[in-house]
Amino acid sequence: MTTPLRLFAHCLYAAAILVMILFCGSEYDWIKSMDGAIDATQIEGAGNRTVMMGLALSAALLAQGTVAAVTESLRERCLAFALAGVAALMFLAGQRSSLF
Repeated sequence: MTTPLRLFAHCLYAAAILVMILFCGSEYDWIKSMDGAIDATQIEGAGNRTVMMGLALSAALLAQGTVAAVTESLRERCLAFALAGVAALMFLAGQRSSLF
């Protein structure tokens, strides 16, 4: 795998992880800090955060899958699978925090 392609794949992965961090949680969490009587979990959201997190997860998995498929190094292939697992766990953690 060429160095620019590897660098691009890892930058895409980092950007996808950043998007997943930014869209984690509920978009109405700030309401509770303004007025404690309002229950933010009762407000229905559009689900756009889930869509963005799903797209970010897809980009992260595509980037690491490309690295794993193209590289010849076993160490780098294992690292790519580990990073893909981290992205999947972050997605699941983000979904869990937005549900509760």
